[in-house]
Amino acid sequence: MAEPDPEGWHEILFVVEGALRLIQPGEARDYAAGEFVTYSTAQHYSYCNVEKKIVRFIRNVVS
Repeated sequence: MAEPDPEGWHEILFVVEGALRLIQPGEARDYAAGEFVTYSTAQHYSYCNVEKKIVRFIRNVVS
């Protein structure tokens, strides 16, 4: 689990291959290849590979 960043920081995740689960307090959501999400990193969060095959994703941090 990642440590929270300061208020105002965000991540953009883009899934290139496979499926990625983003786990945040109170929710977990799966993103398939071709999908993306932007979320605040001023909270605890983690990633999980939900399949038995490789997951590839791009992670951009913005403040």
